[in-house]
Amino acid sequence: MVDGTFHFHQPLYLIFSIYIQTQDGFKLNVWDIGGQKAIRPYWKNYYENTDGLVFVVDSSDEERLNECTEELNALLVEENLMKVPVLVYANKQDLDFAAEPEEIMNSLKLSDI
Repeated sequence: MVDGTFHFHQPLYLIFSIYIQTQDGFKLNVWDIGGQKAIRPYWKNYYENTDGLVFVVDSSDEERLNECTEELNALLVEENLMKVPVLVYANKQDLDFAAEPEEIMNSLKLSDI
């Protein structure tokens, strides 16, 4: 945040976005690297020096919950991510047909982590 403005940096190939916020001497770099299957092989390029992971789940797409479970479990066994705190964010909860948070927790087997 500079002069009260949140800066958005978009790369040339539109594969990911970088958000940078600085306040009181603390700098936060957020890399939104997306979840499309075509770019998942590139995720590993961003694991080193990761301090936290936000795993976003589309609450309105119940068919992909199994896929989300597989991807999350694969991330959790990566050497560079093993000790990194993880936040699972159930996106689109405002939609009438969204899965309930408890259903997402159960589908992703979060209590087993």
